[in-house]
Amino acid sequence: MVAHLLNEIDPLNRGLSVAVLVRTNDSGKKIVNFLRSECGGMNVIHEGRAAIKDNPVVSVLLSLVKFAAHPGDTFAWRHLEMSPLRSYFEKEKKNRNNLPIALLREIQMSGFQSFIRRWGARLDAVQALDDFGHNRLNDLINAAVEFDENDGCDCNDFLRFIDKHEIHELAAENAVRVMTIHQSKGLGFDIVILPDLQGENMTKASQIDLVVAREPRTAHPLWALKMPRRVIAESDPVLDAQVRASDDTECFDALCLLYVALTRARQGLYMVTGFPGKSATVITTAALLKLQLAGDMKPADGPHVTIKGEELICLYETGERDWYTKVPEKVQAAELVRRSELPEGFVERPSRRRRLLGVSPSMLEEGEIRADSLFVIAVRDSLDVGTVIHELFEKVSWSDEVNGEKIIQEWQATSSIAEEIKQRAIGQFRNALASTDIQRALSRPDGNIELWREKHFDIVLDNQWITGVFDRVVIMRDSDGKPLKATVVDFKSNEIMDDTGLANSVKRYSPQLALYGKALSRMLQLDSSQVTLRLLFTYPCRVFDLV
Repeated sequence: MVAHLLNEIDPLNRGLSVAVLVRTNDSGKKIVNFLRSECGGMNVIHEGRAAIKDNPVVSVLLSLVKFAAHPGDTFAWRHLEMSPLRSYFEKEKKNRNNLPIALLREIQMSGFQSFIRRWGARLDAVQALDDFGHNRLNDLINAAVEFDENDGCDCNDFLRFIDKHEIHELAAENAVRVMTIHQSKGLGFDIVILPDLQGENMTKASQIDLVVAREPRTAHPLWALKMPRRVIAESDPVLDAQVRASDDTECFDALCLLYVALTRARQGLYMVTGFPGKSATVITTAALLKLQLAGDMKPADGPHVTIKGEELICLYETGERDWYTKVPEKVQAAELVRRSELPEGFVERPSRRRRLLGVSPSMLEEGEIRADSLFVIAVRDSLDVGTVIHELFEKVSWSDEVNGEKIIQEWQATSSIAEEIKQRAIGQFRNALASTDIQRALSRPDGNIELWREKHFDIVLDNQWITGVFDRVVIMRDSDGKPLKATVVDFKSNEIMDDTGLANSVKRYSPQLALYGKALSRMLQLDSSQVTLRLLFTYPCRVFDLV
């Protein structure tokens, strides 16, 4: 019925604004999909958040990604075989055995944006996409751009990303706008169509969960109760009063929503309903409107009208039925706007978008580590001790203000780490706080000082996306708050004592600290000479400033 009305009135070509108002976003999605298939040439927009997997174009392209990641996925392969891409596979001699590696190579070489764009063009070449198909292809390409910027080339991660990805189609003047009644508050349209009037019972609350009884004069809460089933609540006078109050609120809210829906139209309001069953007794919004306008909640008949060849019953009308015919159609441009064509071979070109290399400062530590050492219990324990040391020092502000035992006590109350690890880390922490060198390194300087502890950061340097965490940064500012100089302090819990081992560790961590310093210089707009890089070894209680 809604599609017939739109095709009959042809509002967009007459320059009329039109909205289809529904109760829920789910209803909106269903109506949008139907209208896009039945109202060819009309731009239909769903003004709600929606996933992009509602189109066969997207489904086929995602099956390519699934098959690339999982060559044994028979469902994905059968989907591709039944799609228009089958002719392309036959032409290029691609089969179940050689296709997955070719797909993976494309993804790894150029990213998901170029992959989706390229295969979308191939799909369009073997079977032309409709307007909605092109729109959804562009939505998928845009989502791939967003994924490429942050998340690498893992197929499974991309599929999970698309599962959660939603778009919000913005309002467009020359479009049929589908939205919820709530979203339409404050808006007006030449034409409003209401196809979602059946709904639930207006006179009874659909669900009563937690009820709070209040004192009538002051509204202070008297008691609260998770309500039992309605049939039980109605048998108790006190609870029955709360049920009736909830019903009244539900009915009032439904009437308010109906008022909003009925007052959005400037010229034409169309209310579309169906006939309820013979035994229906529920008072829905549609039943109320029929009662008020036609005099009966279940009218049996009415004048017959024909819209786009379909005979319908008109229960109520006022005004001129063909009012829209007096609105002249918009003057169309002499030449239709053509879809701009991409240059030949465009989709095969590598993307010109700059792709940033993700780097973490800890990746720059010099030296080799045997892979099997990561599975040695002693090595894992040392890593756990290091984690605890960082957690404890995160609580330290200045050495002359710190209460080490209080920090330990509060940390122990929330930590679930093994007792042996706890004691090793706590002992190291106590010794470090007692050290004169470390006390001096953690003391508060004079002046206007700002302290960062465990501060996460992301910054782009030399075409690299740097992600890291400053253990501790001390910033000195002038009276206007402008940074003058800064010190980066990095805690290391390596259990080494001899000078040779410490010298090797300083050399190993120098590239990491240098990158921290470069990032901080950029963030604070400081010359690198004004940034001090400091390694603080908590086990031997030694402090080294890098030069």
